[in-house]
Amino acid sequence: MPHLLCCGLLLCLLACSDQPTNASGQAEIGDLPTACMERIIALDDSLGSLRNHQCEQVSLDQTIANYAEGLEALDFSGCPPEFVSAFTSHIRAWRDMQPVAAQFPGLRGEMHDLFDQIALSPDSTVFQSRLDRIWSTWAEIEAAMKEVE
Repeated sequence: MPHLLCCGLLLCLLACSDQPTNASGQAEIGDLPTACMERIIALDDSLGSLRNHQCEQVSLDQTIANYAEGLEALDFSGCPPEFVSAFTSHIRAWRDMQPVAAQFPGLRGEMHDLFDQIALSPDSTVFQSRLDRIWSTWAEIEAAMKEVE
């Protein structure tokens, strides 16, 4: 339980980070989409680091649920619609992985190690399909970011 409390507190701190401002304290409108995307990516990186180790203590499907909830709670206002759409697909892809992960309630360890174990299981085809979707949606996020550059 302390792990979940720490995750929640970190999420609150990260989500409340300041938007970039100019010398007069006003938001930098021209950089708002880029700043928004950079902020979301940084928050995802922090949440992902927590996710990768949270499943050492709780089930993988609960870890994925916590991660997805954290992503859903982020403030995407100011981000380009293409980026928001791609990130929404990414979150959905993680949610789609939950039922596969739920079939392994006793697995504990670092997330990527657990993924390696599941890849060797009888559910490997479904698992790999869901994992491929996660990676393809990440590619969509990266493509949306490049459109703004």
